[in-house]
Amino acid sequence: MRSGPPVATGDPGLGHSAVPFLFGCADAEELPGPLLVALLGDLGWSPPGARALLRRMTRYGMLSSRRDGRIAGYRLAGLMRDRFVRHVSGAPPRDWDGRFHLLVHRIPETRRRARDALLSAADGHGYRQLRPGVLLACWDESDGFLPQFADEDVITGWLELGADRDAVVARCWDLPAVAAQLTAVADDIDRVLADPPDSDVDCLRALAAGMGRALTIQLGAAALPPQLLPDDWPGARLGDRMGAAAGLLGPGVARRISRLTEELGVADRIVSRGSAR
Repeated sequence: MRSGPPVATGDPGLGHSAVPFLFGCADAEELPGPLLVALLGDLGWSPPGARALLRRMTRYGMLSSRRDGRIAGYRLAGLMRDRFVRHVSGAPPRDWDGRFHLLVHRIPETRRRARDALLSAADGHGYRQLRPGVLLACWDESDGFLPQFADEDVITGWLELGADRDAVVARCWDLPAVAAQLTAVADDIDRVLADPPDSDVDCLRALAAGMGRALTIQLGAAALPPQLLPDDWPGARLGDRMGAAAGLLGPGVARRISRLTEELGVADRIVSRGSAR
């Protein structure tokens, strides 16, 4: 038995997907901010960094929040919620009409912060850069973030690709690298299964290092319809290993969430998935 793998502060391997990962662990529709901050702390975020992550995701439409007294409750929202629900429910892929939605922006270097904010929000909604100033996605997801940038020089449109479509997709979404990441995560999960951690906190960290990163990658891959993925895509093997990891580490993770919930006194602020609240 061993301790779980170290997780860097503000773990870049998880990024925004740390939050839906935690919703999945808690099997929750709504989680209180203090619990999310504490769980993100287990995964390496400082309290200010965790709160900044939640604010940023709310601003970009990935989360919704409502305040009940001094405590904010958070729910997954927009495209992040749609992808997460599809992922956990095994829903069939979305229909795709073969076109790509385009965003074309002209935000100069002198306004780099605004440009980077647009690129980050677009990336979180499935857009990838075709060339500088030109982003594309398989569906029009711009309503989820573009209103935040109404004052910027951004236009939208549609693009149809010909014989070079698969090559463009492989380059923009870096499919060879993503496939290698999926395979590496599956290998890492196999090692955890062979030598599981001892403590409940380390179970959470190990599950995040495996399933959390897998969720990060797979939610990104959900931005593509199946017909654009290679025949040898390693997603099925990873899904099998994720199920095994959840079965082995899940009880420890559940105990950790239950203990934090009790310590923070927020049990009545959690809305379970499927609840009428």
